[in-house]
Amino acid sequence: MNILRMEIVQQTNGKYALWNSEEQYFETHNRDTPEEIRDELLDRAGRILTSSMLSNAEDDSRFKMHVTDYRIRTGLDTTERDEAVAILQEMGESPSCTSDIPDSYRRVAWRGTLPVDPDTGELGISFDIPGGRTLRFRLSGEDGRKVAESIAGYLQEQCRDHSRMSSGISSKSVSTPEEGE
Repeated sequence: MNILRMEIVQQTNGKYALWNSEEQYFETHNRDTPEEIRDELLDRAGRILTSSMLSNAEDDSRFKMHVTDYRIRTGLDTTERDEAVAILQEMGESPSCTSDIPDSYRRVAWRGTLPVDPDTGELGISFDIPGGRTLRFRLSGEDGRKVAESIAGYLQEQCRDHSRMSSGISSKSVSTPEEGE
């Protein structure tokens, strides 16, 4: 049924009908108002669309796989965070040491920090992201200090029990990308 080829016409008895001008037949007839026909068409279209969408959503496992992958890559999947909170609670820790960081923030792992370049006054900091890629940034010395101070402040404020924290700072090997990377 091509809705663009349909016309609502008034019958000789004063009632309304839906005329298919392409196929030359009446889809419906003897309705009291044109609105009644319109509502029937909208209801029929809604049922068709709903059925089609449900069928596609239920049957397309590849789509579900891609949605799950997207949610994980963009940080929309909070399963890991929820599991970490549950583990902390089991250990008797307060969940206040966890974060309410918005889901739009992407998970990364610190990779390394380069010392301040004496010529530019900048330092380098890098992070690993899922998929094996590394993000590398140059910060001014002042911005580097601001980042370090704000992180230290939040860590002291949120998790005052330092006895459980490691006394050393872990480091991963850091390589400089080849020219053109």
